Amino acid sequence: MSGKPEDLIRHRVAMLYGNALPGAAMSLLATMILCRVYWAMASQAFLLGWLACISILLAVRVLLAVRYRQGAGYGQQLRWAWVATGTVGLSGLAWGMAGLVLVGVGTDEASLFFCCMGLGAVLTVSGYIAWWPAHLAFHVPLFLLTAAGFFLTGRSTAQWLALACIALCLTCAFIGHRLSRIFGRILDISARSERMATVLGAQALALEAANAKLRHLSDTDFLTGLWNRRRMMVELTQQHGQHGILLIDVDHFKAYNDELGHAAGDACLREVAHVAGRVVDRHGGTIGRHGGEEFLVLLPVASDMVAIGVAEELRLAIAAIHAGDGVAIPRGVTVSIGVATADSAVAASLRLEAADRALYAAKKAGRNRVMAFRGQITVSHAEGRSVA
Repeated sequence: MSGKPEDLIRHRVAMLYGNALPGAAMSLLATMILCRVYWAMASQAFLLGWLACISILLAVRVLLAVRYRQGAGYGQQLRWAWVATGTVGLSGLAWGMAGLVLVGVGTDEASLFFCCMGLGAVLTVSGYIAWWPAHLAFHVPLFLLTAAGFFLTGRSTAQWLALACIALCLTCAFIGHRLSRIFGRILDISARSERMATVLGAQALALEAANAKLRHLSDTDFLTGLWNRRRMMVELTQQHGQHGILLIDVDHFKAYNDELGHAAGDACLREVAHVAGRVVDRHGGTIGRHGGEEFLVLLPVASDMVAIGVAEELRLAIAAIHAGDGVAIPRGVTVSIGVATADSAVAASLRLEAADRALYAAKKAGRNRVMAFRGQITVSHAEGRSVA
């Protein structure tokens, strides 16, 4: 896997325009300094023309850089790369023409000063190695035309300086090419890493979503959509403080199934789960399918009477279910409910056993009722009656 070619070009071009402003500003500053040094030795018209040329190129490069950064350059990267190369090449040509003229009219000290400033200008555009043609476009005309200027002076020392300029030109070209290739590899590795990070991030999100879905499926009863017995046991053992436990059993469910069929039985359980879920949600509790036709409810209540009141509300709401009106069951059903309240210090098995004993008592007492376990006393709540 490697970075896309268009991505690599985009990064290279972005480096070109990112270095345009400081490079142009330093070039203008160096030009002004050299004009001051050569003011008394060279044609002032030539110096002013050179300064004007560099200033115009500076303005053009600034406008192009601003335009590129505003988003205009994100569509046709190669075209913008060659536009930048052209402007840099014109700047290098302007410097080269100045070198051709100025090294022949000034003193040896002034010529050396021009060479130093020229090297400084080359360093300011070193960032152009991101796009090697732009790097060549600046320093090749600068060095070669300056070398020609030294050759034309006829001075022996100038010949060595000319050869030094040519050597520098070749060296800069070679180093620039190597650095450009290294820069390209760095961009390629960076693009590869970015894409790999994106892929791994997407895979991690997908894995997390899959795990969440698996956790949900492992905790959910497939028929009613409520939490299953395993998850409810976990919730029961993690309860803190005083709370109520309700065990709900659908009355005569086996006969309901035998008479109306399993499809009707499943619809009955779903409707009971739906109605009971709404009531439990209002009281901030948790409901799950305990198994078969039984449901387990955990309530954050400390009072026996509050737990019993919620249980009675559940019994009445389920007893009010009638066929029709969008309810997909042939006839209504009733439930028996066992209630127990306990502290979290009491073992979960004991808390559940207490609620189960109350449920057994409710069924034995005739069903369609709520019965609560208080120590050794079972209290019945049905149709407004309470018995020991």
